Amino acid sequence: MTQKIKIKFYGAAGEVGRSAILIKTDRNILLDFGAKQINSDNKIEYPIMPEENVDAVILSHAHFDHSGAIPMLFSNGRKIPVYMTQGTKVQTEIILYDSICNIGNSEMTPEMLNSALEHFKVVSFGHVFRIGDTEITLYRAGHIPGSAFVDIRYKGERLIYTGDFNLNDTRLLHGADITPLTTGPKIDYLISESTYARRDHPDREQTEHEFIEAIKKGLERGRVLIPSFAIQRTAEVLRVIFEHLNFNSNNHNYNHHKKNHKNRTKVYVHGMGLTITQKYLKLDEVKRLDKLKYILKKIVEVHTSSTANRALREHSIIISTAGMMNGGPVLKYAVELNSKDTIILPGYCVEGTNGRKLMDEHIITLDGFDIPMPVKVLHFSFSAHADRSDLLRLYNAVAPRKIFIVHGDYTQEFTGELINMGFDAVAPKLGDEF
Repeated sequence: MTQKIKIKFYGAAGEVGRSAILIKTDRNILLDFGAKQINSDNKIEYPIMPEENVDAVILSHAHFDHSGAIPMLFSNGRKIPVYMTQGTKVQTEIILYDSICNIGNSEMTPEMLNSALEHFKVVSFGHVFRIGDTEITLYRAGHIPGSAFVDIRYKGERLIYTGDFNLNDTRLLHGADITPLTTGPKIDYLISESTYARRDHPDREQTEHEFIEAIKKGLERGRVLIPSFAIQRTAEVLRVIFEHLNFNSNNHNYNHHKKNHKNRTKVYVHGMGLTITQKYLKLDEVKRLDKLKYILKKIVEVHTSSTANRALREHSIIISTAGMMNGGPVLKYAVELNSKDTIILPGYCVEGTNGRKLMDEHIITLDGFDIPMPVKVLHFSFSAHADRSDLLRLYNAVAPRKIFIVHGDYTQEFTGELINMGFDAVAPKLGDEF
């Protein structure tokens, strides 16, 4: 039997980040084109530029490691449609603008960004569309708002690309429904992320409880700073905080008692996470929009230096980007903290980033200098990725003819385990074609 769908890996092979996978049918369709931030100096790695002429891009979701290099495709006046959901479009526009126009990305220009944005095309979940003779459908993936499984069908063959996915409910989203993947024609090829292939996540309710207890104890000592990813995580953290802490309905303060006096704590939110969370109010896939709208009325938005300074003077909870502390306003807060204060990291931090340095060495690097951080540092996993159990649950449910394992630090090892379980699995290397 002649293979109809061919696959070439230009990124995310044997690593987390810079996702880029070319699907060859009667058209060359690029799945994601992301970038990877690798250290505290904001050095960025890009995927390999495809040697083929790309006819279209399908963006699985907005995260920078899946979307961050898309403007590079629009050098020399190229015109390539980029298909995505509405939720992905809203967030990607903000992420790319920040990367190129605010941070300053030397590989891409505002002109390339504008050209890319002009070619963004919104597709609804469950809507079948065609690129040439290739049929494509996007299904909810449960990872972040807008995230999608990509279902590709061509001449009797079927391929599923998971992007990043989550099968379990969070405060913000329902977990992915895999029913559309288990119905219809058999799946020939499954390209799957494997970020957490080696472990399961801790119980979510227990994590929330411990997170809230850490905030309470932190407030007894001083201020609490929460570096948070702009996409999904800021909204998720806000939902958790307001679900568990008792905020006064009149003055937006959280009331808690110490031995000799009463403290009133406000929640300050600063950075891109605020902007993106506000955008979620127009996305019907987000759970309990009424509750999110209520929360956004209770927080203190930080848009000026005077408000930021007030947050530092007060007994406060400060939620600020960036989540890995490699940039953004969070660094301005961090350097003002002392031994009475607490930093709580609610997400994964890549090796070499300030967030990881803070966890491992109690330092951050600014302008080339290592700065000791006397604060108490805590970390909690609020991951929106599938863990090991959910990866296996998906594979057993869809029973693909072949699995390609990508987007993980242990793809070879996990592939070996899958082969021992009876799956036909491959861990591709950069440049491999199948």
